[in-house]
Amino acid sequence: MCKRWIPLAERTEELSRTIETLKQKMGEPIKREQEEDVRQLAAIVDSSDDAILAMSEDGIIVSWNPGAERMFGYRRDEIIGQPVSRITPPDREGEPFGNMLRLRAGETVIRDETVRVRKDGKPVHVAITVSPLRRKDGENIGSTTILRDISKRRSAEAALRKSEAEFRSLVENAPYGILRATASGSILQANPAMVRMLGYASEQEVMALNMAKDVYCHPERRAELIASNSKQDSVVGVEIEWKRKDASVITVRCDTHVVRNKEGRREYLETFVEDITERREMEMQLRQKQKMEAIGRLAGGIAHDFNNLLGVIIGYAELAAEKIAPGTPLHNPVEQIQKAADRASALTRQLLAFSRQQVLETKVLHLNSIVEDMVKMLPRMLGEDIVLQLALDPALGAVKADQGQIEQVLMNLAVNARDAMPGGGRLVVRTGNIRFDSELALKHPSMTPGKYVLLSVSDTGMGMDEQTKARIFEPFFTTKQRGKGTGLGLATVYGFVKQTGGYVWVKSETGVGTTFEIYLPAISEEAPRQHPGATVAVAAAASGRAVGTILLVEDDESLRALTKNSLEQSGYTVLAACNGMEAIEMASEHSSPIQLILTDMVLPGMNGGAVAEKVAQLHPEVKVAYMSGYSEFSAEETALSDSVVIPKPFTRDVLLQKLDEAFDFAHKAVPARRQGAVSSISSRQR
Repeated sequence: MCKRWIPLAERTEELSRTIETLKQKMGEPIKREQEEDVRQLAAIVDSSDDAILAMSEDGIIVSWNPGAERMFGYRRDEIIGQPVSRITPPDREGEPFGNMLRLRAGETVIRDETVRVRKDGKPVHVAITVSPLRRKDGENIGSTTILRDISKRRSAEAALRKSEAEFRSLVENAPYGILRATASGSILQANPAMVRMLGYASEQEVMALNMAKDVYCHPERRAELIASNSKQDSVVGVEIEWKRKDASVITVRCDTHVVRNKEGRREYLETFVEDITERREMEMQLRQKQKMEAIGRLAGGIAHDFNNLLGVIIGYAELAAEKIAPGTPLHNPVEQIQKAADRASALTRQLLAFSRQQVLETKVLHLNSIVEDMVKMLPRMLGEDIVLQLALDPALGAVKADQGQIEQVLMNLAVNARDAMPGGGRLVVRTGNIRFDSELALKHPSMTPGKYVLLSVSDTGMGMDEQTKARIFEPFFTTKQRGKGTGLGLATVYGFVKQTGGYVWVKSETGVGTTFEIYLPAISEEAPRQHPGATVAVAAAASGRAVGTILLVEDDESLRALTKNSLEQSGYTVLAACNGMEAIEMASEHSSPIQLILTDMVLPGMNGGAVAEKVAQLHPEVKVAYMSGYSEFSAEETALSDSVVIPKPFTRDVLLQKLDEAFDFAHKAVPARRQGAVSSISSRQR
């Protein structure tokens, strides 16, 4: 046994020696590789742009690479052995020790962003990575920290945040709506202006809507726009009708752009929206006003010439009626001619009222008194099934207007209200003092600042749609059946109010009712002044005075002959001229006094005011009476202090009564203000 085991033991010992020898020979290259790794690691640390440092557990810096020198400005020999507080801001002094405690607690790596301080005191924003520094036995002896300068990144981020904030402010404070929506109609984003424009309380409410179903009044219009955007990336200047939350309709102008993703596919539509509802309404009002002005000029011109014809018809019919005894065969035909002429005269007065060219007899009025007088007769006209209510302001201011026209306005509005309430209802007449302010300016932007007296007439009738409401002041437009109305009632209201310097607005809703609001300029005068002719007209007419010479100036030959004949039959001596130059020539050649000049306001070559002024220079005692089928003059120009205005067409009795009024005026020389007015209108002819 022993002999057999001896070689085995020797062989084992030999094997052990061989292994040790191999270990020694193999250890030399391993050590060399380790040393090479260390050298490579040191080279990496030294060449890194990041600051790499190590510190002991008590916060003393024990390692400092060139990157740290460049980042913080301390040389290695300056900082080794110094506390880490040299590069730590006072407000972050506890950070390094806090990190050390976290490493002791078991964390292997700590990553954070913080601030450190350079040698020159400038802060450096850094991203840090802290890891434990251990001995071979695993015991912590400190920490290693890698610091990367992120100042540029932080500056870029701050600039980006500022840019985003400015852009967000621009979007959120923009006066125009900004909207992002998908092609299917889902709303992705809406700025505050867009939210307000649609009448909602928050962006979340708007984002819950669908563009086609909830926003567009006509969904097919959106389909057309989507189709347009599929062919081009931008569609601008499109006007569309949208719905608000309260179901009201607004008109918007949209510029829509396609936003695509990286692959070029359409991602969403970005739309910039402007609410142009008010602008379009004002443009419509302007077009309506221009149309009404054009119609008014046409109506006024026709009415002027027609009034001359009617004057001839009425005058000769009157003469014929005087010579035909009642009961004779011709009496009734002549009477029918007179009635037809009277109706035609009323029609021309309505046309002139619409065109604002009627001759007004203005005076200071209190609307409450007129309304209270009118309500005594309105109930019989309205019927028992319509309740009439008054809401009159007891402190109502005064206005300067034509009382007959005010009464006609009330009558027209009451008749329209009655017809709008065939099954009965309520008619309310209100008055009040109104001061033009910002709130009223928003409702009625065309009104001029000042104080107004409001006359409001409201009914609970069938109301009007927008199309009807847009045309109600047009002459001859009516919603009534053929033969039930002339279509001039509201046109007359419009013309009178505008001629008086006021405004008329209508609010109406189908099935609810209609309100007409009339704003007349308030004046400071408290009591109406009596027209001087009013107290003497009756006495003058009774006196039978029909003496003196009258200079008649009328360009219409038939009317001139008729008027001359009527005056001569009444005892006057008449000089008849066809124009202003002929009248002045007659006045200069007539040696005896001329008591009165009766002239048309509108004459070819020289208007009636200029003629009267020239004649007054030749005959200082002359009185003045004007004839007018319509007026192109302002209120100041027609308010001549020593003259009477006779509206055409007129009967002989009216003519003679007005002449009596003119003769009863105390004579006054033509004042300077009238001369200025005459000169300012002398160039305006028919």
